[in-house]
Amino acid sequence: MIIQMKVTRKNLPMKINLKTKLILIYKMLNNGWEFYILNPFDENIKQTTQDTYINMYNKAYECLLGQLCIPSPNDLLCAENTTFMYYINCSGESDNIELEETYDYRFRKSVFFDKKFKKIKSDIDNYYKLHNIKVSNMYKEDSNYFIVLETK
Repeated sequence: MIIQMKVTRKNLPMKINLKTKLILIYKMLNNGWEFYILNPFDENIKQTTQDTYINMYNKAYECLLGQLCIPSPNDLLCAENTTFMYYINCSGESDNIELEETYDYRFRKSVFFDKKFKKIKSDIDNYYKLHNIKVSNMYKEDSNYFIVLETK
């Protein structure tokens, strides 16, 4: 199958041969706009946008968990039957997760809490169990989240 298209410049190709897949990218100029046309049947085209997003999403989740897991929590909760309430502010700019790398999309703590509440609770519960601390409750109030920690 051969698809023909109008091109405004003579030095650009006029036909795309979908059977032979010889030409991968065409550049088409139209009123100052550049359009790149890819051959959808070419196996050599690699999509990296989704891979980059998933990688950054996982980094943002790990960064959030790093903020929720107190380093050396036994120093803070040293006595038995101690209760500690961890407060996470998710309003305005404090809702954004700051990553070490620059990325166009801003990940938000509140979205992770809304979408992955059970996973976050499970992950921080596993972390604090190593220190003999129980996550007794985790809840949302307005745009704030609270995690209640108790020593056993």
